[in-house]
Amino acid sequence: MTNKYYEMDEHSIEAAAPIELLVLTDATSTWRYTTACDGVSYGGNSYTAEPGLKIGEVEVAHNVLRVTLQIEASWSCGFVSDYITGEIDAPVEVTVYRGCALRTLDSDSVQQWWTGYVKTVTLSEPTRRKATLACVPVWTDLGRAGLCLRYGRLCQVPLYSTPCGVDKTSYKATGTVASVDGVTITSTTFGLQADDYYTGGQFESGGVKRLISAHTGETITLASSIGNLIVGASFDAYPGCDHTIDICHSKFSNRLNFRGQPWLPDLNLHDAGVA
Repeated sequence: MTNKYYEMDEHSIEAAAPIELLVLTDATSTWRYTTACDGVSYGGNSYTAEPGLKIGEVEVAHNVLRVTLQIEASWSCGFVSDYITGEIDAPVEVTVYRGCALRTLDSDSVQQWWTGYVKTVTLSEPTRRKATLACVPVWTDLGRAGLCLRYGRLCQVPLYSTPCGVDKTSYKATGTVASVDGVTITSTTFGLQADDYYTGGQFESGGVKRLISAHTGETITLASSIGNLIVGASFDAYPGCDHTIDICHSKFSNRLNFRGQPWLPDLNLHDAGVA
């Protein structure tokens, strides 16, 4: 629904002073920016003026699931500095509002213009220290596979999820980084557990999360690096699961919530027939 003054402001020739408000939200943090010259308030929240912030036009394609929005921001932007060094492995929601700088920003003058998710963050113009956020619309969820359980020996739900039932905080280990080299991190904390204990688990430091792809001795390997991680930084680490019933039971005592069929017969009667 179009708000009271929005259409008038958008089509005004003499009094047009459009501004945009950008909200980025992940599982733990929210960033709010505006294209206005100074910070503004809207809906009880403050939006920081971000120099160089540019919200492009929506790129329309024949397939609505491929419609994209490009957002340009400086490397110094808080969101960019958090996400530029790694893949986005958890949903980051994007909401863009449009309004007029000459009016009080309220429900009568501000319109939600676009909503979706950040797909990638890339360095677009290194000489100008700019990054580009490629965003996809919220209805891309329609292209994702629905929730379904298939027959298989492995559990099919994510570790620490509600269906899994394992309490993540009960398995948290804390420590400090002894050395860091790209995706490789060492700490005595990791050496307290057997090899592969943390494989498939999660590493968190400074509000940034990464998947642990390998664990041997006091060394782990992350799926992607954390750019501002330094020696001495504190972290939380959580063990992983290979989704077999043996690990589910021996490592997490969670066999009652196991969502696989580990005792499926090896013989497929449809292929071999009845002996």
